[in-house]
Amino acid sequence: MSTEAFTQHLKDTGKWAEFKARRQALEMHGADKKESWVQAADDYGFKDFTGRPATTRSGGKAPAGPIEGAAADVFEGKSSSLRADFQWVYEHIAVEDVGPGDAPSAGAWGLLQFARNDTRTFYSEWMKMAAKADDMDAIHRERVEDAARATSEITQMLQQLGATVLEGDPEDSEGEPAVEAGDVHESGE
Repeated sequence: MSTEAFTQHLKDTGKWAEFKARRQALEMHGADKKESWVQAADDYGFKDFTGRPATTRSGGKAPAGPIEGAAADVFEGKSSSLRADFQWVYEHIAVEDVGPGDAPSAGAWGLLQFARNDTRTFYSEWMKMAAKADDMDAIHRERVEDAARATSEITQMLQQLGATVLEGDPEDSEGEPAVEAGDVHESGE
């Protein structure tokens, strides 16, 4: 089947607008024009004559479904960190009734859309991020333990130093050097 015949078939069956929307969604996620056309055509039944699957520029598989956008005012005043966005998506990827207003940021909503279309890549990236965070948490715990140990060692040394100074204090109560009996020599003797 030629591309022209396929296009006409989509128009005749009323699927041309859906096809175009799918192709545009693929382009928004990094596929170039040809890759987005190939993937969308495959999704709508046209076998790619090159045998090459559509991929994104990053090498991952292009997303499988349309992206659900939202008006900018839905996210007004919201912001989140990348880690928090990933956490939110991880917790909501399988929740059916979640909407854009539930997302902590526009980035989280977009990431959820991506994750639902390419779960394998999402979980792979999430696991890398979680493992890195666990490693950093372990490093921080070790540093806190080292600091606590150092603080207790310094406290102990100061206490020992204080005890030594107090036990063998060479000064009397008025800050003058203590003089033992018989240590005083009179001049002229």
